[in-house]
Amino acid sequence: FGRAAKKKNALPSRVMENYRIVRSNVLFSLSERPFKSLMITSTGVGEGKSEVASNLAIAMAGAGKRVLIVDANLHRPAIHERFSMARTPGLADLLKGEITVAEAVRPSEIEGLSVITAGESE
Repeated sequence: FGRAAKKKNALPSRVMENYRIVRSNVLFSLSERPFKSLMITSTGVGEGKSEVASNLAIAMAGAGKRVLIVDANLHRPAIHERFSMARTPGLADLLKGEITVAEAVRPSEIEGLSVITAGESE
């Protein structure tokens, strides 16, 4: 990634610019009807859901939005790796009643962006 990537897992500025364009398009298309959540999904494994969700979350936070990204993929979680966090505590632990929402939500290194990792599903 060369000089454009200052942090671990950082994307080149030209790639992040594409996510900023997607962010602007999403915000513009929903301007008449504000939204509180956005789900990124696909029909198959390895199609880039975690990458798109992570980078779009970063772009949204960069626009001053408060963002909470939730890794609901309990089978193959990846969000914790993208934000250099432990997998637990997370969503599975929350759903099992072992932790509270406040304990599940963790701040990331990016201002305005919080994360709920997948947690331990076993």
